[in-house]
Amino acid sequence: QAAQAHTIAGRLNSAEAMARLGGDELLAIADGWVELVAGTFGDQLTPQFRAEIETIKGKIAMRRGESSVARRHFEQALRIAPGDSEAKLQLSRLENPR
Repeated sequence: QAAQAHTIAGRLNSAEAMARLGGDELLAIADGWVELVAGTFGDQLTPQFRAEIETIKGKIAMRRGESSVARRHFEQALRIAPGDSEAKLQLSRLENPR
């Protein structure tokens, strides 16, 4: 189980870093890795990992300029894990752009 968690966390951390950097190619890779984790580990994911997947999907959508899609992902992350601080932060940034 520890090895599995390490694999999941590693892929999600890499996907999040790519989402931060942006660029069409990196966003496509990040999206693919998130989908790979979700598809491979699906039912085995903890609520926190499921929320993290939704948050990363939201960040990818934000970088692509898809705010309504991003909002849905952040809201879904908060339904899964109501205390998720990153999803709250990203939703707040979406609602209050600088």
